[in-house]
Amino acid sequence: METRVRSPLFDRLVDLEPRVSAEPRPLRALHLRGLRESVHRELERLLNTRSSLPVDRLAERAELTVLEYGIPDLSAYSAGSAEDQGLLAGVIVRAVTAFEPRLRGVKVAVLGLKEDQRCLRLRIDAVLTADEVAEPVSFPMVVGVKSGTVEVQPLAD
Repeated sequence: METRVRSPLFDRLVDLEPRVSAEPRPLRALHLRGLRESVHRELERLLNTRSSLPVDRLAERAELTVLEYGIPDLSAYSAGSAEDQGLLAGVIVRAVTAFEPRLRGVKVAVLGLKEDQRCLRLRIDAVLTADEVAEPVSFPMVVGVKSGTVEVQPLAD
């Protein structure tokens, strides 16, 4: 029997197929793969949302609230700067820790620049927790510092 976990409220409210007019019964439980996909979607939303506060003001906050949801504007960072890479990794750790409670022990590893030198490769490592599940996961991602986009790679099964 495959492990199932309670479906988060947001997953029950989101329409994954908006072009389909007949709606199935709301999803009450997720298999482990569905849980991973749910976290993947939330990470992409979070990391592609820009916080209204600049990075220096965000660092002053003891705790983040929904008003600071997201990460700061990426144009303030240089993909080639080791110092900026570390700062960006810290900002991502803080945002994921604050706004994705299913991930614990969040760490971000800087993997280096992509070949075109315009994008930074990073990886989020954490423990995925929900109900009785506690599983180590890694989400590779590509951050386009100049384009302002973050592409989180889906987890492989």
